[in-house]
Amino acid sequence: MEQRAANLLDQIERTTDAGKRTEDFAEQVEAVFDDAGLEYPKGVAGFLDYVTKRRMSKEGRFYRIHYRTGATVDVVPPGSLATGLELVRDDRRKAGSRFIRPSIERLWREYEGSRASQMTR
Repeated sequence: MEQRAANLLDQIERTTDAGKRTEDFAEQVEAVFDDAGLEYPKGVAGFLDYVTKRRMSKEGRFYRIHYRTGATVDVVPPGSLATGLELVRDDRRKAGSRFIRPSIERLWREYEGSRASQMTR
């Protein structure tokens, strides 16, 4: 194992499955509208509830790594709706990471689709 990686592993105190943590997604969206001085479009409250429920389920799973220094890193598995670092491989490096977050546009389309399917039942 590369020395740098070994040193990093020595610093890890514990890893927790943090899939059930309280999400601040709704607060972030509210702050964007408040900062811009905008009113919520119709349906935003329902959308925020929908996204929060999905992120609190297994779909929003992530792993929080706690370092002995007190720092934490949220590692997001592929396909998760969580926000954090995704581990990637590329041609230049053996491994790396990138910051990811769910696509609001995709979630909105899925929300509208779920509402439409509920109305036809």
